[in-house]
Amino acid sequence: IKIGRLRRIPVDAVREFASKLLADAD
Repeated sequence: IKIGRLRRIPVDAVREFASKLLADAD
């Protein structure tokens, strides 16, 4: 994953993605 791409990703999208990972882990 390139840092340049990460900067373009909205924080909300990152939080949503993280929430999905946590839900799957549960």
